[in-house]
Amino acid sequence: MDVTLVEKTAELGGNLRKLRYLLGGENPAAKLDDLIKKLESRANVKIMKNSEISKIDGSWGNFDTEIVSAGGASRVKHGVFVVATGANEYRPKEYEYGKDSRVLTQLELEDKLSKGDFKASSVIMIPVS
Repeated sequence: MDVTLVEKTAELGGNLRKLRYLLGGENPAAKLDDLIKKLESRANVKIMKNSEISKIDGSWGNFDTEIVSAGGASRVKHGVFVVATGANEYRPKEYEYGKDSRVLTQLELEDKLSKGDFKASSVIMIPVS
């Protein structure tokens, strides 16, 4: 099965590039590099960076998709597609975020921890749903 991976940015990885720690203790940058190398080594995977889908025609089992990149437009015929839109970190409007320097997002906390720039006697994590 052939796969065409369309990435709108210049590099794969999204938010994984921002992480400093993984639950299993792995190095996120090394894990990402390994995943990308595996993807790039697959003969049946075509990666199109700095590209966007401009048009989709057809239906299940018979799609015809136009992809636009710096080299122009190309078409891919395929049966299914997976949409992975990525995510943006939630920046709260509550809890005095942005007003009190002690209120951080998870990525901000990771960044401070990785730089040895975080000192606190206690931490409270607030899940946001």
